[in-house]
Amino acid sequence: MSGSKCFYIEGKYLYLEQTLVEYNGIPIYFLCRNDEQYYTVLCTDIDELTYVVVRTAASDVYSLLHGRIPMRNVILKADHYWQVVSAEDMLQDDVKYLAMDELDHSLLPEAGACFEVLSDEIRTFVEKFDSEFLNSETFSRVSEEILQVFDTAIELNCKNIDAFEYIANYMLKLRTAASVSLPVSGNYELQEKRMGNLRRGSETEDWTIDEMTQIAA
Repeated sequence: MSGSKCFYIEGKYLYLEQTLVEYNGIPIYFLCRNDEQYYTVLCTDIDELTYVVVRTAASDVYSLLHGRIPMRNVILKADHYWQVVSAEDMLQDDVKYLAMDELDHSLLPEAGACFEVLSDEIRTFVEKFDSEFLNSETFSRVSEEILQVFDTAIELNCKNIDAFEYIANYMLKLRTAASVSLPVSGNYELQEKRMGNLRRGSETEDWTIDEMTQIAA
């Protein structure tokens, strides 16, 4: 690891990955990492150097860095946290493993406050993280799981397997050429005359008008 050692938790050193928010040069909200795991860290007492440390999935780090999840929510997603009170010798830090319901929420960032990239240094870090994350085995596995859930949902809303296969193939193309607003429910005839019953309440960007025609009930 290239960053400096920050904590020693459960027999492993956590290294500074990136400071996201600082006050007078002191990291207030930052990311740490060991060889296997990311951690989100919040300094709750600058004078006593007291910290809240939680394990954070790479996917949540991604959402955090892109402002898709509030900073406090990243911490609250965990079931437990470590409270660390720093000592002169890192190995002598006072480390307690506590249930999340023991955390004083008033110490957390303001509700709804999301991270924003405000410096070239952080922008470079985000770009590097994105590159590693989007090419990682973890991202591939999560994407596959999402598609499996998506396929199941489509299958449940199709009249037959032919319609399911046809619709799934179209949806996976992720087409954005045009958008079509579909009613809550209805029967649709596709170009190859396969039928499917779709229940959609939101606008979809995966079909063009000439690819789908609603059939009168």
